Amino acid sequence: MSGLSTNMAAGMPRSASSMLLLSTELCSLDSTLGAIVIAEILVAVLYGITSMQVYIYFHCSPRDSRLVKRTIFFLWILSSIYLVFASHAVYYYAVTNFMNPLAATKYSWSLVANLFVGDLIEIIVTLTFAYRIYILSGRKWPLILIILPQVASCIGTIATGVVE
Repeated sequence: MSGLSTNMAAGMPRSASSMLLLSTELCSLDSTLGAIVIAEILVAVLYGITSMQVYIYFHCSPRDSRLVKRTIFFLWILSSIYLVFASHAVYYYAVTNFMNPLAATKYSWSLVANLFVGDLIEIIVTLTFAYRIYILSGRKWPLILIILPQVASCIGTIATGVVE
């Protein structure tokens, strides 16, 4: 027997309000589940572009230092981990907990881990650029303007992850 029982005489669902509720829940998926699926597609596309750039970099930049090459490779590994966590989060919300509206009120472990990995990527990239600015300009004060907002962002990410 199906989940919706029908009134045999009228051939209509027994409860019009339950049908309206189901319809409302399906419509609201555009702004929740649909948004996370679109974001996942964009993350995967950007990961593909990044992977191609890393491949081209390693084949066309043999003179760069080992530190720079290792940093780029490490960032690519972190991007791979980011994609895995993002994919798990989408699967968790879109497949495992499909039609479970309470699941959308809690963060999955992979979504929280993704915050930390994304923040780590952001920190490494920002510090790398700050170091390059310091080397090129020879001044330390621009580092303060770059690093302070980064520290505030990191504290915010940690606070978000700990609260949840």
